[in-house]
Amino acid sequence: MNRKRFATENPKAKRPIFIPLLLLAMGCVAFGQSYVHRPDARVASHGSYGVGLHLAPGGGLLAGLSVGFFDRFQIGLSYGGGNIIGSGPIEWYPLPPGVQVKIAILDEASFPLSLAVGFDSQDPVGSVDINQAGFYLVAGKLIPAGWVAFDLGLGAGYDLLDENAFHLYAVSDVVLGDVFSITPELTVYPQRQEDVLNLGLSFKWEIYEGTGAEFLLADILTGPVEGWTRSVRFQITQEF
Repeated sequence: MNRKRFATENPKAKRPIFIPLLLLAMGCVAFGQSYVHRPDARVASHGSYGVGLHLAPGGGLLAGLSVGFFDRFQIGLSYGGGNIIGSGPIEWYPLPPGVQVKIAILDEASFPLSLAVGFDSQDPVGSVDINQAGFYLVAGKLIPAGWVAFDLGLGAGYDLLDENAFHLYAVSDVVLGDVFSITPELTVYPQRQEDVLNLGLSFKWEIYEGTGAEFLLADILTGPVEGWTRSVRFQITQEF
């Protein structure tokens, strides 16, 4: 995995280059649907789009754009850099940009659960130990219980570009009144010799319909000496 995600190495980088990308993301919102760092089983509806900003440790910032087609297909791109917020040189993330593709197999509106397959090449910027989702299969089930709802997810992925290894993840999202949610996410790496388990936690507030803000904790079980990895993510979804 890329453990230099929070570092800065390029002395020739200029901050003004990022201004158009920053303005684009702020004018629109987060890339795709996800739990904490792993993708969920929902696919964006036809004609909807999302743009997001993920503020990471070390002044890092990742911007993304996703678009839904035919209620079954979703594509997205993401790109950013480290030390964008702060002083000193910027380290742009390696090219090409992150690519996200997701296809719905089952829709919970017509079946007992949601099921999707996809690919995501973007390394999460809010974690030191979490790798990219790679090729994945994920199932989800929303269980309403009055004012509270439980959004359960179970997925598996294969990181083809980084570790060449499988991972499994499980999620139990607690939604409070359609406004607040608390999401624990456990990722298991059976082929690793260390850092086999990674626990992440998200606290999300839907400020307005389609607009949300999240505070994320990552590497809770395997965090570096300085503590857990903290980051903030802003999301918006709109329709054309």
